[in-house]
Amino acid sequence: MKKTYKYLLALLLFLSVFTTITISADRYAVANGNWNSTSTWSASEGGASDASVPVEGDIVYIRQG
Repeated sequence: MKKTYKYLLALLLFLSVFTTITISADRYAVANGNWNSTSTWSASEGGASDASVPVEGDIVYIRQG
């Protein structure tokens, strides 16, 4: 029984170290404004505003002009 717990603990340790999943979103600046305002961001280039604000791990595009 102790052996089973050791294997289970080793498996959990392995999974916690090697299975970090990062999910990121693309955010496009579509207006001048506050970084924390949803009216500044779109989920697609040239799309409508009101996407969520960028968070850590997101990819942000700010076009010139």
